[in-house]
Parts: sequence; C-alpha cells; structure tokens
Amino acid sequence: MAKYEFSDNQIRNLLTFLDRAEIKGIHEIQAINDIVSILNNPLLPEADETKGTS
Repeated sequence: MAKYEFSDNQIRNLLTFLDRAEIKGIHEIQAINDIVSILNNPLLPEADETKGTS
C-alpha cells in the first residue's frame, strides 16, 4: 500500500474540494466518507520507529 504525506493546507484544500463536489449516488457517498475518514485519522508512528536504534 502506498503512503502519502499531506500538509495541513493540502488537506484543507482537498476537504474544500470534496465539500463542493456533487454527489450523485451511494458509491460516491461511500468514497467521500472513506476519504474524509482517512484524512481525519492520520497514521501515528509506531513505537519502535520513534525510539531509534541502540
């Protein structure tokens, strides 16, 4: 799975765009819900990655 890093401004712009997009069906509602969920729940670094190596 690819991972992307967005700035806060890019996320705001994407959410603004999604807010203005016309929703025509149930598949688009599910897609927008998935995208918004991902944007509002960023991945946190794993404990091993934040401690460094000894």
